[in-house]
Amino acid sequence: MNLGNGSAGSPSAPGPDGSVNGPGEVIQGERWSDPATWGGKLPDANSDLTIPSGKTVVLDQNACVRHLTLEGELGFANQDLELCAHSIMIHGKGRLAIGSEASPFTKHATITLKGSDPTENLMGLGTKFIAAMMGGRLDLHGPAGVTSWTNRSHFLDQAERSGCSRRHVRSGGRRGRLAGR
Repeated sequence: MNLGNGSAGSPSAPGPDGSVNGPGEVIQGERWSDPATWGGKLPDANSDLTIPSGKTVVLDQNACVRHLTLEGELGFANQDLELCAHSIMIHGKGRLAIGSEASPFTKHATITLKGSDPTENLMGLGTKFIAAMMGGRLDLHGPAGVTSWTNRSHFLDQAERSGCSRRHVRSGGRRGRLAGR
């Protein structure tokens, strides 16, 4: 998923408590890039990761995990970022935040869903998905006056036949995608 205009800029510097917040950032929390956030070791592409209720993390570097469950909060730092996972499940008070109405995300965010195991079917949702359930929130805000989502098109039908699920988004005048590999 691509939001923002892709303009260059440097990430916000962490505050004295390690939190990060600035224009386009809607939460403060522990930095993803800090091993202490994860008990001493950064998650990798084989990690099944849960951010528990009450924990808030700011994604401040590109990251790839196997499955991501949000019972707490994950917000994107206001910088160009990529997040990949087979699935992203947002439960209860969980939240995935990229910008807000008051402070839109102005950089480039890409979320890639990469699940490919046809025998894997989590909660009946399939191999790759983003789902917000039981109160979970998915907050995506780019610059004002820009269409964020487009309708499914013939492209999706072609992608599904090839085993790839894609839905195009438009933000900041640039066409982006939420893509499955």
